Amino acid sequence: MTQHIPFNAKLELPKLGVELSDEQFDFYDLHKIGVGIITHNRPEFLAKILPTIPKYVKTFIVNTGDPYPNEIYSLKPDRLDVIQCDKKTCVGHGKDKVLNIMRGYGMKHLFTMEDDVYIKDPLVFLNYIDAAHKTGI
Repeated sequence: MTQHIPFNAKLELPKLGVELSDEQFDFYDLHKIGVGIITHNRPEFLAKILPTIPKYVKTFIVNTGDPYPNEIYSLKPDRLDVIQCDKKTCVGHGKDKVLNIMRGYGMKHLFTMEDDVYIKDPLVFLNYIDAAHKTGI
């Protein structure tokens, strides 16, 4: 299941209380921020985390277990790709798979997380990008 819904970060970020100059907007390269979420037979966890992912982040879900109902994925109806593994596999394989997929999409800033991590601050990804730029890591 792949959904391609246009996303205009310049319109959406002010709703989060974020005002970026054109220079900052170009620096973050917002359309190239991707997060890969690895999940395995825990649809209730994924259902809690999906609404917390900021709209400006392209989300890739790799399900290494049994398929989930589509209603779960509708909790983040924008900028979402779901990759259902053919056979049950481990989390490590899921992370490798999602990193390769994100690179293939041309994502510049790659993040991975498991399905039990909740995003409390919608700016967390921008903060990590800032920290990486400042430290060189």
